[in-house]
Amino acid sequence: MNIAAITMVYKGYDTLRRWYQHYGELVGYDQLYVVSHGGDPKHREIAKRANVIDIPRTGLQRFDHNRTIALNGLTRFLEVYYDSVLRTDVDELVFFDPDLYGSLSDCLATVTCDVWFSLGFNVYPNAVDGPLSKDLKISEQRDLCVSSASYSKAVVARNGIFIGHHGARDETHRDGQRMGLPRGLYLAHIPYAEHPDAGVMDSTTEISRRSSETANELASVLALPVMDGEKELDEVFELLSQGFGRFRRKRPGIWVVPQIKRETAFRLPARFKGCF
Repeated sequence: MNIAAITMVYKGYDTLRRWYQHYGELVGYDQLYVVSHGGDPKHREIAKRANVIDIPRTGLQRFDHNRTIALNGLTRFLEVYYDSVLRTDVDELVFFDPDLYGSLSDCLATVTCDVWFSLGFNVYPNAVDGPLSKDLKISEQRDLCVSSASYSKAVVARNGIFIGHHGARDETHRDGQRMGLPRGLYLAHIPYAEHPDAGVMDSTTEISRRSSETANELASVLALPVMDGEKELDEVFELLSQGFGRFRRKRPGIWVVPQIKRETAFRLPARFKGCF
């Protein structure tokens, strides 16, 4: 399967470096499309082999709406030349279970559909973790995660499927069963993975460069009971699968996975080390 990967970015240089390296390895560097919001020349410097598309930094009043329309237009254009298109935010890294598949194409081939959803989770630092090294992948440095229905989202599409608002809309009015959730397809949401400083973080630490809301979230995560990753991911997959054929409408015409609430964190399975 010939797959393109696209994202939009404004500044976000360190995150773009990780996105570029990750998806270059996953689908091929020449098949990456980076929409540079504002036409930042540093984006071209970072994503040397990617196709960088400059757009003006306008339309901020309806940013999410305008971004969704623009990226779906680009997706449909690329579908003329690729079998499918993978689309994520720049801080989202999609990967597959290496024990189940040899490639992303192998994973997608297990479910016959026109849009593929992933099982998503947020990645956090442990209390004693230091800053992230740019020379190592995040999964080589972080293993504390929390499952997320919000980030269990549509990530790959073909045949005119609209992706937006963490879900998908079939604008050809076909059956919703044209949407699939493969076992072993994951999305790591990484903005919380960076440690704010080199010191020990605990629930009373003032976290620099982060809002108090984010600091509170990190403190809450550190207080959660930590489960075995294999068990947690299996349970979450079953919960998502059970309701997957009965999509909940989040916005008019947009289908998303069933909402689940987890009160636990989990350790990333050891075999995922180096996957993102």
